Amino acid sequence: AKPAEDVEVVITGTAAKTGAMRKQLLEKYGLDADDSDGSGPVRVPVVIKTDADGSLEAVRDTLLSIADQTDLNLIVDPVSMGIGPVTVTDVNMARDSGASIFAFNLKGRGFGGDKAASALAEREGVDVRCHDVIYSLLDEAREAFADHFPPVPVVRVQGRGTVRAVFQINNKNNAERVAGLVVEEGTLHLDRLPPDQSPGGKKRAECRYKVLRKGETLASAPE
Repeated sequence: AKPAEDVEVVITGTAAKTGAMRKQLLEKYGLDADDSDGSGPVRVPVVIKTDADGSLEAVRDTLLSIADQTDLNLIVDPVSMGIGPVTVTDVNMARDSGASIFAFNLKGRGFGGDKAASALAEREGVDVRCHDVIYSLLDEAREAFADHFPPVPVVRVQGRGTVRAVFQINNKNNAERVAGLVVEEGTLHLDRLPPDQSPGGKKRAECRYKVLRKGETLASAPE
């Protein structure tokens, strides 16, 4: 077989920018590039645009402070900051780096009438948050940063019931026992909550039952 010739691979575009940003982040924070166990910090890139230098520093410091207010291993990394409305360049930067754009005290939802930048952000799905109250922007930032972490399962008690009778049902395969309940609190559903009672109101949340006697778990649905 003919030996393969030397091939030069050139990485351009988004991949190159992402790689360069990762390298800069590792050097900036002294991180180890080999984070195979997923225990390293989670980088949250942000683009910041404000109306003046003073507010730019205030918004930057406010966003950075979120990392100190949580037990999560979080690094808020401003990949771009500037004065004035959000531009097409800002949107492209946010798209390529996976950042949210935080605009403070700017008109036109942060775009200042730049229809091209606004249309590009909507088309590319770039998250743009704009407020003229810094505490509202801070709340929006916490919500946006949550998307960078895997969801944490939350158990919510939907209802409680007391077993009043157990019925034996025979069929061809095996014998089944069905509990007759009196609902004491809330509502009990067969397997899933209706959409209007599910978190977020979209996907129907799953219901799992647990049987207790004097505080001891006798049976529970598998995880």
